[in-house]
Amino acid sequence: MEKRILKNGIEEMSENLKNRIMLVTQQLLQHDKSKDGDFLTLYIKDNGMEFTKEFFQIILEKTVKEFNVEETEDNHSTLHNIRFHLGITEGSQFIKEIKEKSTNGKRKKINTKTA
Repeated sequence: MEKRILKNGIEEMSENLKNRIMLVTQQLLQHDKSKDGDFLTLYIKDNGMEFTKEFFQIILEKTVKEFNVEETEDNHSTLHNIRFHLGITEGSQFIKEIKEKSTNGKRKKINTKTA
């Protein structure tokens, strides 16, 4: 029963995330239209997908911030197990970037060459 609830919760969260990504994208496109196309200037290089990846990464950063949940003692061990299984450890670049972004705009220098 619990696994079904978890599966349904993940499906609902995925749908919410997809909808939020689409909404943010539409907002950006509307803003570009209101600026007569001067807001989103596309520079296509050899690999045209590179800009799309960067664009999507920024949208994901915004949505991840909106979906951020504080860890509590109740969920800490489960979240730790999930991070460990996915290879997202304290030393990973992903965790360093999340911690940097969660400092309320106060950027800390991060050594990106450490593992």
